[in-house]
Amino acid sequence: MSEVVRFDPPFSLRWLLAIFYLRSGGILKSITLLSNDTIGERMAGPAIRCVELAKQLSSSFRITVLGEGTLPEGEAWGFELIAPSKAAVKKLSEVSDVFIVQGDVLTDYPFLANCQAMVIADMYCPISLEFQQSGHNLPFEQRLLIGSMVADATSQQLSFADRFMCASERQRDLWLGAMMTLGRVNAARFPDSKATSMDDVAAIVPFGFPDVWPNPAKGFLRKKFGISSDAFVMLWGGGVYEWFDPLTIIKAVAAVVEQGMNVHLVFMGVKHPNDNITEHDMVGEAVRLAQELGIFDSHVHFNFGWVDYYERVNFLADADVGVSAHFDTLETRYSFRTRILDYLWASLPMLLTRGDFFSEEVAQHSMGRTINYKDEKAWQNAIVELCCEREKLVDFQKNIQIYREKYKWSEVVKPLVKLCETATISPDRGYMRQRLITRGKRSLWGRVKYAYSKGGIRYIAGALLQRLKRVRM
Repeated sequence: MSEVVRFDPPFSLRWLLAIFYLRSGGILKSITLLSNDTIGERMAGPAIRCVELAKQLSSSFRITVLGEGTLPEGEAWGFELIAPSKAAVKKLSEVSDVFIVQGDVLTDYPFLANCQAMVIADMYCPISLEFQQSGHNLPFEQRLLIGSMVADATSQQLSFADRFMCASERQRDLWLGAMMTLGRVNAARFPDSKATSMDDVAAIVPFGFPDVWPNPAKGFLRKKFGISSDAFVMLWGGGVYEWFDPLTIIKAVAAVVEQGMNVHLVFMGVKHPNDNITEHDMVGEAVRLAQELGIFDSHVHFNFGWVDYYERVNFLADADVGVSAHFDTLETRYSFRTRILDYLWASLPMLLTRGDFFSEEVAQHSMGRTINYKDEKAWQNAIVELCCEREKLVDFQKNIQIYREKYKWSEVVKPLVKLCETATISPDRGYMRQRLITRGKRSLWGRVKYAYSKGGIRYIAGALLQRLKRVRM
C-alpha cells in the first residue's frame, strides 16, 4: 500500500519550476530514491537522509521514494512514497532518469545490475566497517562468512553504480581506494589521465538538519525523567551500538555524582525503529553498569524506545551538552555521526571522543571539548568543568551558530542536485557490469562451497538466517 503526499508549491516556486522545465527541453528529470530503512514518525539515519534529500530534490525534479512505512505528518514532503515491492522497484528503475540507492540493494533486487537509469550509490554509511563491531559476538566462522558477504555486497555496489556520493573527504578517500582495487579507475572512466577529478569519484553530500530552527517544548526532558531544572544534563542523542563507548561516560558520571554534583546522563533512544535491526549488546552492558554503580534511573536514564522524528527537539533543547563516545576502530575514522547534526541544529555544545570527523571540527571551531579514547578521568574533568563554568557553554553555542549553516539540508543537497542535472551514465558501465557478472557467479559458488565445508546444510541455513536479519547500524 503506497503513501502518497501531494505537494502544492507556492506561486514563486511554480515559476522557477516552469523555467527549469523549459530549459531542460520541456521534461523534468524523474528521480527515484530507494531507502533501505523504515520510514515513519520514528526514523534512524538512513531513512531520515533519504526523505530529507528527496524533499530538497523535489523542487527541481519529479521525485519518488521507494521505502517501507509512511511519511511523518506535518510537512508537505513533495514526493510520492511507494512500498518497495520487486515489481515497483523494477518498473521505476526502467522509467526513472536517476536511481539513488542505499545499502545492499542487489541482494534483494538483482535485476538492478541491469538498470537503465543512471544509478547513484549513497555510500555515507560504511556498512563493512560497522559489521566488524556489530558482529563481534557471532561464532568466528559465521562472522567470517557474513563479513565476506557484506564486503561482497559493498563491492557490487561500487561496481554497478554509475556515480557515488558520501559524507566527507575521509570517506571519499576510503571509497577511492576500494574503487581502485575493483577496477573503477580505468581508461573508460578517465580517458584523459591528466584530468581525473575527485568529483567524478564521489560527490560529497553530508548528512544535514532542517532549515527551520527548532521550536521546542521547554522542560520536556527533565519532566519525563524527574530531573531538576538546575541539574547539568548530558544527552546521548541516538542509538547505542557496538562501536560506541557509553560505559566510560557512565563511570565518569558515577564518579562526579559521588563528589556531590547534580549531573545526569540521558540516552534518548535505545530501541531501533526498524524491527529488523536487533538490539546491540552494548545496550545491555550500559544498563547493567548503571545498575551496578547505583545510578540507574537516578542519574543515568534510558528511554527504552525511539523518539519520534518531530519530538527529538524536545530532548535536545532541554539538555546542557550533547555527548558521544566511541572506540579506536576503523569505523570511527570513517564515520559521519548523524546525531552530531542534531546537536548542531539545537546549538548544543558537545563532549566527544577524539578520532572521528566531527571531534576534529568541534576542537578546531571551539564548539565543546574532545577527550581521548576510554579516558574516564578526562571525562570527569570535562563534566566538572562545564557543570561549574556554564558561561563557557554560551561561547560554544555562539561558535556552533556560526559553523552550522553549511549543514542545512538545503545546502548539503547542492552537490547532489548538480550531479543529477549534469552527470551521465558512467562510460565504464558495460565494462564493469560484465566484470560484476563474471565475478558474482564465481564468488557465489565459492561462498556456498566454503560454508558447506564448515558445517554442511545447517551451517548454510544459519548463515542465511543471520543475513536476513540485515545486521547493520
